Amino acid sequence: MDNQPDLGSGGGSFLTSVPAIIAAVATLVTALGGLFAYLGGGSETPENTTNQKTVNFTIRDPLGPDQISEEVNVKIDGKNAGTLTVDQNNRSDQINASVDEGEGKYDYSLASVSVFRDRSGRPVELSGSGQGTINVRDGKTYELYAHPVGGGVELSLAEP
Repeated sequence: MDNQPDLGSGGGSFLTSVPAIIAAVATLVTALGGLFAYLGGGSETPENTTNQKTVNFTIRDPLGPDQISEEVNVKIDGKNAGTLTVDQNNRSDQINASVDEGEGKYDYSLASVSVFRDRSGRPVELSGSGQGTINVRDGKTYELYAHPVGGGVELSLAEP
């Protein structure tokens, strides 16, 4: 008597059971996959999302002490958020901005044309730019900072 399993004799042999076992396992895997998806496993979550809702925030630009005027174009994640314009008559401006992907980190880019007073008090027009990341939170205010550097202006956003 050999100790080999009976693979071919009739009446419910192992080989006739294999297709039924495979079908049962496939059904189980499909059911578990559906349950896993239903419970939230395996779904991709966008990087900027803690909750899927519109987040509103403010970007302010006060006129600096040596500035005569400034116009700044603001983009958040590559989308135009608006233009800030300040001068001697309008010493502060703000943009009420929003993002639709929840609170989180967003890239910004800034481009400006500013007029400053030089040391002798004469107006000098300078172009400026800046880019970075802000951690957007609902209701927060971020302020624009302009720093003359060489022949231009370095711009940034930060919480005041």
